[in-house]
Amino acid sequence: MKEAGQSFSVSRLIEEVSRLSGGRLASEAKAGAGSCEVEGFAPLEEAQPRHIAFVAGPKTMKPAAASKAGVLVLREEEARAGGEAFAARPLVLTANPYAWFAWASQAMEGEILPPPEAGIRPGAFVAPSAQVDPSARIDAGAVVEAGARIGPRAWIGAGAYVGENAEIGESARLYPRSLVGSRCRIGARTILNMGCAIGGDGFGFAPFGGEWVKIPQVGAVTVGCDVEIGANTTIDRGALDDTVIGDGTKIDNQVQIGHNCRIGRHCVICGCVGIAGSTTVGDHCVLGGAAMINGHISIPAGSMVGPATPVMSWGEKPEVMTGIFPSQPHKDWERTAVMIRRLPQMRQSLKTLARDVAQLKSGQDR
Repeated sequence: MKEAGQSFSVSRLIEEVSRLSGGRLASEAKAGAGSCEVEGFAPLEEAQPRHIAFVAGPKTMKPAAASKAGVLVLREEEARAGGEAFAARPLVLTANPYAWFAWASQAMEGEILPPPEAGIRPGAFVAPSAQVDPSARIDAGAVVEAGARIGPRAWIGAGAYVGENAEIGESARLYPRSLVGSRCRIGARTILNMGCAIGGDGFGFAPFGGEWVKIPQVGAVTVGCDVEIGANTTIDRGALDDTVIGDGTKIDNQVQIGHNCRIGRHCVICGCVGIAGSTTVGDHCVLGGAAMINGHISIPAGSMVGPATPVMSWGEKPEVMTGIFPSQPHKDWERTAVMIRRLPQMRQSLKTLARDVAQLKSGQDR
């Protein structure tokens, strides 16, 4: 973690961004930006000469031109479009200013998640048959059940639970009161935020004689590497096969993922999304907040679902799906709701009218 008042060379930050991103995010300094010393990032309107600010697209060009920031991070085409307002200013030019900001913030702050201090704290319970790497940390109140395996530099926070024969990968983090059920697997560097529950029973019941008979959920949950799962999110174990979350996927708070779902790599699932069982979500999909996804469907890679959108089915192609009914004043909404309920009758009336018009037109032609 950086110390208060510590400054950074912009040229050094450019080098660090290239290192951290594996060279995938090219950037260059213009108008003397490389020699500038800065203390951190700030919003355009609040930035001072010791700050860097990034330009998040054409809508922020005007506040960027007026900003007091010592260095601006923006796209080359935006710098050209700004003309004289940017010509003499220290600039960092990059294809993705927001990603550059993310990598540079990591470089300035040091390790976001420094390695935990190794050891099993007093008050933790670790079953004798559990395997805990010497470099891992188990905090007070945590429980690690029989046969569980805790990898190098993993951290099991206070009150967290790791079930029988579960596996926690290298440098994974279980924040306090997060839960991992039996036989579930958590990949390397994955983060489970407070209160999330991985591997609860799937919602499986068979109807019989007016009652519901529980179906044993004998699968588990497999979470890939570099995944982040938000607070109070729940991911159910599979009925037979595992529920699977792909590498690099980011899941927000209070998301529900049903049993036997398969979520692809590098997806983004926003808060309060609900995904019913046995649904497949392809790689690089984005599901907006409170989207409602039906079970037993497949969403192709690269698709997007808008916020609060109910998805009952999907075709074969990736799409951007939005099904929001815009909000209205309550009285207007009541009238709209009445009209929607009358649509079947209105449709029939329209068909009858179209038929009558066609008959009249046919009579005139004769």
